[in-house]
Amino acid sequence: MFSEQKLAYQNGVSATVSIKDWLLLDCLSLLNLIPILGSIVYLVLILMIGLGSTSARSMRNRVIASLIWMIVWTVIGVIIAIFFGGALAAFVSSASNYY
Repeated sequence: MFSEQKLAYQNGVSATVSIKDWLLLDCLSLLNLIPILGSIVYLVLILMIGLGSTSARSMRNRVIASLIWMIVWTVIGVIIAIFFGGALAAFVSSASNYY
């Protein structure tokens, strides 16, 4: 999809990633709107682009940076769920007993 050889051939000298290719990469994130299956497909595509040797270097770097941010935010989300999950459950439970 984002082959370095194809991009180098199109541009003549280097594998410059076009705006169209960046927008296509961003549109892949719309797969996350499909519950569970879309997220799995998105993750597989991102891993293929990020770890594939045929992708353009700038595309791979951006995808790897995105994967790192995904890991960071997942860890932060788990930590918040662990620390505040009990308090939130108690609040919801007490609020349901109020009515």
